[in-house]
Amino acid sequence: MGGELKEGRTSSNETVSYLFKIIIVGTESVGKTCFLKRFIDQTFSDSYLPTIGVDFCTKTFRTENGEVVKLQVWDTAGQERFRTITNSYYRGAQGVILMYDITKKATFDQIPTWLDQIEQHTVPERVLLIVGNKADGDESNRQVRREEGTKLASERNCTFFETSARADINVSNVFQALIEKLLTEHKENKQDLKSCTAPGPVGSTRRGPIKLFGSKRNSTGKQNKNSKCLL
Repeated sequence: MGGELKEGRTSSNETVSYLFKIIIVGTESVGKTCFLKRFIDQTFSDSYLPTIGVDFCTKTFRTENGEVVKLQVWDTAGQERFRTITNSYYRGAQGVILMYDITKKATFDQIPTWLDQIEQHTVPERVLLIVGNKADGDESNRQVRREEGTKLASERNCTFFETSARADINVSNVFQALIEKLLTEHKENKQDLKSCTAPGPVGSTRRGPIKLFGSKRNSTGKQNKNSKCLL
């Protein structure tokens, strides 16, 4: 499946072909909220406060054959005191983005702990991506080599990206890869995708893979009318 995600307009009576619940996890201050905001509405700010508990955003896309794909993306708090709360939001997640900060080795060292939680609270069929964020600055600030992230992802049989929310590097590519893997898993296992169990509308489980294509970037810096962010 080549191409990029294309945002699509949907009417109130239009059927959602696929609804994916995606959860972003990782230690506090690795950039999860900035990463999500960059994806949702193409904005970046250094002034975000730490996430309290859990927030979520939705974004809708249309495929070249007219099917509608809706993403429900959950941004979780990384602080230990919220761990009990955020653990409950793994339920029903079809995709997990596990993030660390390449400029802070401690966030990478905590990846195994996060992986244990993901395995404990998600189904085996879920798709996992490991993301090294903040890959946009002076390389002298790097504390985690790219090869370390690649090796860890290879050992866990998942895809690895280095990203930057600030510079908009690989952000949409992460979601593109995640959705394509979800659809491939669905096709190979010949299973209906589980509908999202979190608050919000439930999508249909229409069979068959879809091809995502083309993308028109929102250069206005304003939130797109087809995306909703509850932050």
